[in-house]
Amino acid sequence: MGNSGFSLIELMICLIIVSVLVIIAVPSLKEVEMSANETWAVTYMRSWVASQESFKLRNTAHRYANSDSELVRAGCLGAPDPGGADPRICGYTFEIRAGSELDDNSREYWEGYARPIALGTTGRYGYFISGKDGMIRYSASGSANESSPPLTNN
Repeated sequence: MGNSGFSLIELMICLIIVSVLVIIAVPSLKEVEMSANETWAVTYMRSWVASQESFKLRNTAHRYANSDSELVRAGCLGAPDPGGADPRICGYTFEIRAGSELDDNSREYWEGYARPIALGTTGRYGYFISGKDGMIRYSASGSANESSPPLTNN
């Protein structure tokens, strides 16, 4: 009598092989996802430099925007996500702050932050950018500032 089909042993061996492949592949895919999130965060932050200068030239007060949503509403920056409302994009949260040395509302400088939602899971680094020099700085702690080292490919 001829057997057509697979035995239970053959199916178990296939299942074990597939399981091993999944165990090997998943951590690699997570690294790729984190790298993509980081690249997106840096690219998005770089777009703030031109957007802030455009915003400053367009408004009569000649001041910088205090948020990326303010830049989007003014037509100086494309919406980071289709709804334009969620600050958590591609594993990062983003924040822009404008300020003044005089403590008034002149907004003569700006700085921005990108922080991973879950450090080590959605991103390995936090980023900081200053409108004074346009340089992006990073920190493995998740919160970068003006004293953090600059990105070398900046």
